Amino acid sequence: MNNQKSDMKNPPMSWSISDVWNTKLSSEKREVKERPYLSASDIGMPFLDRFYKMKGVEPTNPFDERVLRIFDAGLTIEWMMIRIFRLASILQHTQYKIVIPETKDHLSIYGYADAIVGGQPNWGEAKKNILAFIERYGLRLDDEFIEAKAMRLVSALEEQFPDGLKPIVAEIKSLNSMAFHSGKNSDTAGFFAGYPHHKLQLLTYLLGQEIKEGRLFYISRDDLCLQETAVFPTKELIDIWEKDVKTMSNFFRKNIKPAKEPDIVFNEDTKKWEANWRLGRSIYLTKICGEKDKATWEKKQKSKVGRLNRVLKKIKSKEKLTTDNLKVIKEMRGQNKVLDKILPKKGVKPSKELREKLEESESEDDEWG
Repeated sequence: MNNQKSDMKNPPMSWSISDVWNTKLSSEKREVKERPYLSASDIGMPFLDRFYKMKGVEPTNPFDERVLRIFDAGLTIEWMMIRIFRLASILQHTQYKIVIPETKDHLSIYGYADAIVGGQPNWGEAKKNILAFIERYGLRLDDEFIEAKAMRLVSALEEQFPDGLKPIVAEIKSLNSMAFHSGKNSDTAGFFAGYPHHKLQLLTYLLGQEIKEGRLFYISRDDLCLQETAVFPTKELIDIWEKDVKTMSNFFRKNIKPAKEPDIVFNEDTKKWEANWRLGRSIYLTKICGEKDKATWEKKQKSKVGRLNRVLKKIKSKEKLTTDNLKVIKEMRGQNKVLDKILPKKGVKPSKELREKLEESESEDDEWG
């Protein structure tokens, strides 16, 4: 085999699939305009981003083509799940519109539930429909096509639930395998715990119609691992939801610009500081922080995070702390309850010389235990 690089040049391509795809995605961008209502998918997300979106402010950092393709791939995953539900005859509605009317406490809230599934299907009819489809396209049941998966699902459901299924509201989310399998967002059993704002989104759909059981379907785009997370309208979740929608509605009605999110946050699971992804992914990052792009912002935060985490590492290894280390510890106090338990209190006392250099405003007992 000749591995030498060829000097021959190919003629220019007559057209490009990637260009066509990117053009399609770019043409689907929504018009930016003021909207005096809350979106279910925004609940639980940063207030300042939502404020700008609701006021019709043009994004300074719109999603690039790569991110738009990821979103498009997510829609394909959603379509795959919806198709399985439909073939299994358990799909009642898709893109079901939810409207929660405006009250004195909050603006009106709009959203579209991905699917409502369940009911009392005719399992025999479902199997006949799947077999007819497979025959029409010359497929086989042992092929790994969606239709074959649907047939296995129907058989399992028929055996386990002969009298039908209790209807539930389903929301389908896809993410990369690194996020799906990362221990940073796992429950006590080691499974992907889901994101709080997704649960608040689904809670909105539960509050906006009669069905009171929801299911978040998380799918890993890389290996198609699937996990279900149940969501119910519990008092705890409703309290969080009510506080969010009331606060955001008040900001909009009184035209009060919310405070920006912090650049860095303390991760209680990893016990480390990290850049705030909620801010880093903002389509208003430049407007909010002044940095020209995400890369510039991340570089700046990397320096901050490194400084704080180096001190935490020294505390863990019980190394001698310097004057600068003690100043950093003072900066971190009171910002997070879990963090405060990690920071030294009793047993780590600076010398008299260092205490004088720190010029502490608090008493020694308050600051050092």
